[in-house]
Amino acid sequence: MPKQIDIEYCGSWGYGGAAKRLKEAIAKGLGESIDFKVHPANDVTSTIKVSWIKGNDLKTVWEDSKAKT
Repeated sequence: MPKQIDIEYCGSWGYGGAAKRLKEAIAKGLGESIDFKVHPANDVTSTIKVSWIKGNDLKTVWEDSKAKT
């Protein structure tokens, strides 16, 4: 079973492009089969958050501003 990563971004602040580039960098850096779920947050967050998906749980491994990606 491939690893799964959730990337949640602030859609209100237009972080979709940065989230997509982050996804591509993670995929290239890990060099293995990974399923990504990339989606906007339900609210204004002003951040991009990366989490491992394990079953029904998310373990956040990184969360910061667009500039930090």
